[in-house]
Amino acid sequence: LLVVPAAGASPEKFTAVLARWGISLPDTVLANTQAILGVFFLIYALRSATSYFSAYMMGFVTTHAITDLRNDIYRRLHEQDLAFFGKHSAGELLSRLLSDAGGAQSVISGNLIAIIRQMLTLLVLVGVMFHYDWFLAALALVAAPLLFSVIYRLGYRLKKTARQNQERLADMTGLVNEALNSIRIVKVFL
Repeated sequence: LLVVPAAGASPEKFTAVLARWGISLPDTVLANTQAILGVFFLIYALRSATSYFSAYMMGFVTTHAITDLRNDIYRRLHEQDLAFFGKHSAGELLSRLLSDAGGAQSVISGNLIAIIRQMLTLLVLVGVMFHYDWFLAALALVAAPLLFSVIYRLGYRLKKTARQNQERLADMTGLVNEALNSIRIVKVFL
């Protein structure tokens, strides 16, 4: 349906296509159909270009930020004393280096934009709620602290679970690291 005017067909041909579907439009709309669809195409093209540019720049910034973070963690590891390495296994340190930086990367690249978008959506929706019914909106906002406390407790449990998973990953990484490092010695005696 949208291809006919976009392909340069005349308004009469477009009217015939619409008539087959049982749709009739005023003559003023039909006269401007190509211009309207041209504007839609330009808006879509502009939106696609800005989305690509945004994703490219976000990837560029994220990559550099995570590289700097990993380099900083690595530098700080080298500054630690011998007691620090006695207290923490190599697997734990390697796991922290890789997964903490990876977690930061996911926060920077995707979650940060989503959080900003969700906050703006929330502000707009609160404004719309107050526009339609201020009493009901105020009542909903009074109940919000209760919801936030439930979400906070859930977040605390998730954080605790994530910490336990991090420790398990560190143990597993340590075992794999020791196994791979000692495989040559084992192969010599076999």
